[in-house]
Parts: sequence; structure tokens; C-alpha cells
Amino acid sequence: MSFARWVLRTAAVQALRGQTLVGDNVRDSDFSALTIDGDGEARTEEDRPFILVYTDDGDAADVDLRDLRQNGTTAFVCEFGIASPMVTTNPDTGESVIEGINIPFTDAAMELTLDLIDRQITTALTGPGRWADIWRRTHGSTKKIERRRTSTSDHGVRLAARQLRIMIEALPDPVPGQDVTPTSVWRLFSDAVTELNPAMAEIVNKFLGVGLPYLDHEIVASSRGNTAAEALHLGYGPIYPGGDDLVSAVTDE
Repeated sequence: MSFARWVLRTAAVQALRGQTLVGDNVRDSDFSALTIDGDGEARTEEDRPFILVYTDDGDAADVDLRDLRQNGTTAFVCEFGIASPMVTTNPDTGESVIEGINIPFTDAAMELTLDLIDRQITTALTGPGRWADIWRRTHGSTKKIERRRTSTSDHGVRLAARQLRIMIEALPDPVPGQDVTPTSVWRLFSDAVTELNPAMAEIVNKFLGVGLPYLDHEIVASSRGNTAAEALHLGYGPIYPGGDDLVSAVTDE
């Protein structure tokens, strides 16, 4: 798993909760919320509007030497939907209405609801707030935005859903074992997520490589994927007592 991808998902979920019509029903990678059956029809067991956040395909090109930390262009995805069971009754008129916007439940109203949730998602992710800022700082730019929809009316259930797919240039993961500055997005995320759930501290430390017995030159080599021979030839390789075996290995290369 990429650290940056986890940060993107977690920050987005927290930034979106309470900021859209779905309330707190925003989840990370819960693929049971919206499924596609063998007949190609969309299905949901949800009883209220939902947003599902996940990261999909990634592509890093022109990588420096053997640097495997690069996340490159990454698909950040929000899927959201509404179905006929997700309605309430207007006590004044007795009509079935969509909860949150209080308009009659029609196909046009379902599409309008998706438009509103879509707008609320983009507003929350680009607006003020600790988590929204972390989400934005975890990527450098937006490459492409796609919107895809699906709808079905089967087994007495009407469903309308949309996929908001944002292709972003995600930051490379931090170098394992390297000190993280207090103002970096990685430190801001670490502080925020451990405040949210103290049990996350250990997971964050594993991602950051806290406690790894790396020497300074090993951290530099790790950042670019240099071999020991390359590190030595570039002038930062290890010259220390007990390094004869390494020198022999370099000579052999």
C-alpha cells in the first residue's frame, strides 16, 4: 500500500463527513455499497444516500533511476448514489420525498440529488478545513476529471449513482527512515489521524519507517534506489570500519 494513497482517502473521508446530503455516511473503500451484478445492473443494499471513497489505477512514468516511492498520476474516486428505499414521507403532503432536499422522488429529482452531492464533494475538498487541506497537499495538480453515471430500475428498486473520477499527480511517498519536518503534509496527517484514533500512530510510524536502523547514506540510497556501488561512486557511499566486504562487492561490480 502507498502511504500517499492512504492519506488521500482518509483525508477525503474526514473532509466530506457532515458536508454533503449523505451526512456521515462516507466510507473508505467499502465496495459492498455499490455492486454490479452479472447482468450488468447496479445494485445497492444501502438504506440511505452514500459516498464511497477509494484510490484506483496509478501510473508513474519517467521515474528517477529505481525510485519506487513515486505514485505518479493516481485515480482518486468518489462513488455516490441514491435509491428508492432512501426516501422519507413529507408529513404535510404525504408525498415520498428525497431526504435532505424535500422534493418528490422522481427520476429528475434523483439526478438533481446526484448533482448536488457532486457539487458538495468538490466544495468540501477545495474548501477550508484541516482535512481538506491535507487532501490538497498530498497531490500537486489535477490532470483530468471524469464523471460517469449508472442507473437501474429492477426488483422494485430505482437506483441512480455517479462516479467522480479525479486524476491527480500524487506526491511520492516519504523516504523510509528520513526525519519528517513538522510542517510537512506527512506530519500534519500523522498528528490529525492519531488525534482521531490513537491506535493509528503505530501504523503511521510503520509507513514512515520510524525506528529503521538506516544510516544517513542508506536513506539517500533508498530515496533513489541506488546500489551500494553507485552510492560509493557518487561520493556518499559508506566508508567505515567493517566496510571491506562492501568495497569488495563494489569492485566485483
